[in-house]
Amino acid sequence: MSKDEVIITDLLNGNIQVFSELDNYFKEVVCDSIRSHPNRLNILKSCFNKIQAEYPYHAFLLTYDLPEYAEVCEKILSADPYILANEHLFYEVLSCNHWIVNYVDNNLDQIVKTNFNNTFCLLKYAFTYHKDSWVNHLINHPNLLIRIHTMYTMIDDFPYLFKKYYPNPIALLKVTTKDGHSKLVDEAYLSKIAVLTILNLHDIPLYQAFKNFILANYSSNTLASIIDTYVIVEDDKVLKELLLADIDELFKTSKNYQWQLYHHYQKYISPELVADFEVQISPFATLFPNEVIEGMSTRGLLSKFIELTHKYLELSTKANCITNAGEGTCSYVYRVGDYIIKYSDKKYSYEESICPNLYLIIKNYEEIINRDSYGHVTGALEVQKYLSKVVLPTESELLTKWQEALKDEGYYLADDLVGQKVGSNCFRLDDYHDADTLDPESLPEWFKKDPVVLVDRDLVYTYKPSSQN
Repeated sequence: MSKDEVIITDLLNGNIQVFSELDNYFKEVVCDSIRSHPNRLNILKSCFNKIQAEYPYHAFLLTYDLPEYAEVCEKILSADPYILANEHLFYEVLSCNHWIVNYVDNNLDQIVKTNFNNTFCLLKYAFTYHKDSWVNHLINHPNLLIRIHTMYTMIDDFPYLFKKYYPNPIALLKVTTKDGHSKLVDEAYLSKIAVLTILNLHDIPLYQAFKNFILANYSSNTLASIIDTYVIVEDDKVLKELLLADIDELFKTSKNYQWQLYHHYQKYISPELVADFEVQISPFATLFPNEVIEGMSTRGLLSKFIELTHKYLELSTKANCITNAGEGTCSYVYRVGDYIIKYSDKKYSYEESICPNLYLIIKNYEEIINRDSYGHVTGALEVQKYLSKVVLPTESELLTKWQEALKDEGYYLADDLVGQKVGSNCFRLDDYHDADTLDPESLPEWFKKDPVVLVDRDLVYTYKPSSQN
């Protein structure tokens, strides 16, 4: 007998021990085998209650398509609605077309919130079985993220139905709250939808309406980058004409593509805009390869970087320069007068708080951190004081004091540089009064005498003795 058959025989005899010993993947494989087994109902009679008690998710997998188990499945979902966060499972359950329809009627919002990709399954089922109540609820949803995701799903996957359900889509792009404030849908989704009106609907007037709404309501946008991606990949001439027709406005308002527009479409942009942009970027544009500025632009940080360079150059009193101050594994450092501005294309720490504010670590005067939907850092800007006095790895006594002080504060550093803890990532402050503390005079005497700080604000974690080697 195969392994599946041995397990099924044990389950038929009411023994779930062998099932318990399987990992989750093989538990699901066995559930699939039982669902297609000719003796399925007898197997369930023998083992279902025990499996339900210990493994409710797998009990659901075994029975979701059986009407006689509908009540049990609803109870399992009520206890753990995130079972339907798997959109493939949700599609399978919904395709059974029985008890789940009533469950969706009462729990539609929860199903979408567990996984936005369930929106596609809901719409597909609704169009097939005329559940317009689901469609209308999603289209007009008070949660703007659900509303705009529904609009995007509709135009991306069901473009032939878009105009039927969206006679006036622009009216759905903002809501007025009870206190009279306007809330807008997510711009990135909206710019994608605007482009899809050309690709999927071939409707230039509707594109123009979306574009005008974007330019009127958002200080910056991602429209140019999305358009140009299709121009490059698909050689879409209509989109290129639309891009060039609005090139000045899109250049001025681009969140993540200004540098690329400057490089690839400079001859179409007004000379005045090009000249002004060149004045702004010329001090630092050649300090690192073009890819660095392009990455900064793509991550939506270029405009803020330019703003910070001007701000901190004006604040500087000792120096008036913009130079290359070095680079790390994933960071590039610009000296701006008395300060440095560090651009990072990622960070290794994934915590919400990347680094503690502590006298042993250099102070950030500004900090902008962009993250993706998983919380991973996709780009960051940090402004710090420019320091020139590096602490050498050979200064082991001082570095040991620093490490012990960090431990006393409840933290440790998980970063090794050239075989040495901290090493060349530590610098001396010009004065201990520059340390990140509200009371410099309370600092340890050794620190006042030799104020050493870590300048790479990453990989500093709460100290846990068991986690250290």
